[in-house]
Amino acid sequence: KAIGPAFTLLYRAMEKLPLVTGRCSRGVPVGDIHALQERYDNYQEAFAVGDLLSFWGFSSFTTKDEVAEGFAGPSAKPSICYSCGELSGVSMRPFAPTLMQGEEEVLPLPPAVFAVQTVMKVGNRIVVSIQQRDNYNDAYVVPSRPNPNSE
Repeated sequence: KAIGPAFTLLYRAMEKLPLVTGRCSRGVPVGDIHALQERYDNYQEAFAVGDLLSFWGFSSFTTKDEVAEGFAGPSAKPSICYSCGELSGVSMRPFAPTLMQGEEEVLPLPPAVFAVQTVMKVGNRIVVSIQQRDNYNDAYVVPSRPNPNSE
């Protein structure tokens, strides 16, 4: 399948940047998104241990739990938080506007593929512990280097 030239250029540019590896999280409010509501309502099936999850676009993670929780929204509202003990990606710190410097954003190269390790519901939040997997076989553009967290 053909991938747009802009995506390919952005992907290749990200590959040239140094990778950072560390504990990262991602918070997503369920809101009025039907697909997220279904996963939230059936979280034990939707996030079964060992299942693979894919984030097909550029997915924003952060090294700060409080930032991920902020993106997830108020604790009274349904949300899903992903926690990856060792995420490899590109730090957006050098490119972040001044007001966003504290977000400590990290973008894994897409598609980001993860295996579910655990899932639990804490109040109105579904917390999914994930492990990053190699994305080589799923990548839109053949990666020029392997993921350091691949098995």
